[in-house]
Amino acid sequence: MSGVLKIEIQESLGSLKKLLSKQKTGKSKERLQVLYWLKSGQAKTVDELASLSGHHRTTVSRWLTLYRKAATYLFESTWKRKYTTRGIHKLLAKYAEAAGLEKPISPHQLRHFLLTWLKKQGIDDALIQPYSGHSSRQSLEVYSRTSIGEAQEVYNQVMVKFPV
Repeated sequence: MSGVLKIEIQESLGSLKKLLSKQKTGKSKERLQVLYWLKSGQAKTVDELASLSGHHRTTVSRWLTLYRKAATYLFESTWKRKYTTRGIHKLLAKYAEAAGLEKPISPHQLRHFLLTWLKKQGIDDALIQPYSGHSSRQSLEVYSRTSIGEAQEVYNQVMVKFPV
């Protein structure tokens, strides 16, 4: 029997339960179930987890190693693995359809929209820049540009107040 595992499960028991109910594949459910057993205290060692899950202890250890890894990708699965380009496009198509968009948007369009929106919310470039992927803040100026339609709208609102 191996020693007690030292792993911090970030998710609450409630969120793990919710995630478990939403999983579509057996593999995902099994991995989340292992985390649930650890978080709830039903198992404390890899051997106990292996016994409960019906998987070999090396498989369970590998799952836990994947879980321990910190997020390194902008788009990644629950198990800290990166999505393929095709996978990201499929996700965006799914959410574009759910949002009622006529056609799917590309990752580049989504990124551009997000950074433009953040700029319009008044968020400082120093806070946006680390998430933008740009090496300098000057590169963020492209997101500050407004369309001629937006500029015309603001111009019309201000011109009504012009004192002449």
